[in-house]
Amino acid sequence: MKLDCIIMAGGKGSRLYPLTQNTPKPLLPVNNIPNIVKILAEINRCKIKKAVITTGYLGDELKKNIGNNIYDVEIKYAHEERPLGSAGGVKNASKFTSGDLLIISGDAVFEGDLSDMIKSHYENSADLTIACTEMEDTSRFGVLVTDKSGRIVGFCEKPSEGECDSKLVNIGIYIISREIIEKLPENTKLDFSLDVFPRLIKNKKMMAWKSDAYWCDMGTLSSYLECNMRYSKGKNIIGKNCNISPDAKISGSIIFDGVTVEANACICDAVICKDAHIGNGAGVAHGAVVGENCSVSASEVISPDSLNITRVADQEIMRNDVPNALTMTIG
Repeated sequence: MKLDCIIMAGGKGSRLYPLTQNTPKPLLPVNNIPNIVKILAEINRCKIKKAVITTGYLGDELKKNIGNNIYDVEIKYAHEERPLGSAGGVKNASKFTSGDLLIISGDAVFEGDLSDMIKSHYENSADLTIACTEMEDTSRFGVLVTDKSGRIVGFCEKPSEGECDSKLVNIGIYIISREIIEKLPENTKLDFSLDVFPRLIKNKKMMAWKSDAYWCDMGTLSSYLECNMRYSKGKNIIGKNCNISPDAKISGSIIFDGVTVEANACICDAVICKDAHIGNGAGVAHGAVVGENCSVSASEVISPDSLNITRVADQEIMRNDVPNALTMTIG
């Protein structure tokens, strides 16, 4: 068995702005550790020795921070000059690999045992295995329909209520045979869920691997905060080189590196990005994010209901002007 890994990490992370303003989404920390580093640790535990990372937005930043080897895993990068979609990006990256592929979304946190998934894939002689978990609300996800043996017999993409009986949600982790990858067209924008998987049902053995382990798609600001608070057991997460007054009050929040929080400031259920400054007596209320290098003035309150003006690069920008905003609402 020859198995390499491809980590899909080329997305822009628009829904996580301003966290992704200067940081590629896979480098966002989960309890102070970049999520992609957690993924590479699991790859090493599965005895996989080569990983290819697909890059697009801020790809050079990702390469600079991760390098070419972590946990004895050799790392290569496959840059996309234009977005190729999930399957198109994997096809582009596959030129650096030679075996079957374990494909992992760089956006998600997953605590399941991928070595068990690998074992299941080969024991079932599957052409493709999709990891899934059961969820009550499936409306934001791709859903797998299976028979009693776990073989995939259909798909429902982001179904409305009552449209699909299955509750098995695709969590963006796949094992795919080399044969399938080789047959994908070059330099073509393709999505696994929309363009590839439905066409394989008739002639390929596609299996679902169900896990009850914790999984979180960090695609939104609220899910990012929720995931971090789970790992920290609700305690504040404080980055390096921060200057926080002992008279400041902080609860349920993420504070990135280099942040200054002055006396009597109050931060609750919020995210404060790198090198931000929170002034004396200022408040950052539930559901707010302060962007990198931004300042909240003394006694100013940033909250979901406010229309405060923040400042960056000497330009005044309305907080709720989404394309340029430097503070955002969670949820």
